[in-house]
Amino acid sequence: MRTLGQLTKRRKDFDAILLETTGLADPAPIVYTIQTNSKMSENYYIDSIVCLADCKHLHLHLDEKKSDGSANEALQQVAFADKILLNKIDLVTEQEKKVLKDRLATINKFATIVETEKSRAPLDKILGINSFNMESILNYDPDFFDSQEESKHNLEMVSSVGITFKGSLHAQYFNLFMSELPHDLLHFFGNVYRVIFC
Repeated sequence: MRTLGQLTKRRKDFDAILLETTGLADPAPIVYTIQTNSKMSENYYIDSIVCLADCKHLHLHLDEKKSDGSANEALQQVAFADKILLNKIDLVTEQEKKVLKDRLATINKFATIVETEKSRAPLDKILGINSFNMESILNYDPDFFDSQEESKHNLEMVSSVGITFKGSLHAQYFNLFMSELPHDLLHFFGNVYRVIFC
């Protein structure tokens, strides 16, 4: 919100802002913020929510059950999207593709499916077309605004740590440390929902 707020002063310098949600994954907090915060909604609108879906492996993620009872993020991304980029269509048969597309339609009948290979998408089909539809979100989650308000109140459970030091960083050792950190946190604290590195 702070960054978007600062960008309002330069609104004439750009046509659009693309938000890529890796790490956050769930688009719901962004939708909620733009829709309910007056400063945001006066300066920005959601043009579209685009979900990049791996045609070869998506069915595995849609069926995934979280051991901690948390939401299936792949399912949420499909449900909230108004455009689904169905990627890697060259790696599946026509029948496999049809089965997946039929399943996607049961999750989100409003979304337009755009077939792609190697993530090459026609930009005129996904940008600047004002295809966002709040109705699809409310159909998937009628209590969307209530649940997001509740999530906002649970933010005190989230914390961050910043470390500053002088000198050089050995990239290989750092990557090794970072790859082991989530496991170590889970071991010591028992319930780590998500670790995000910036």
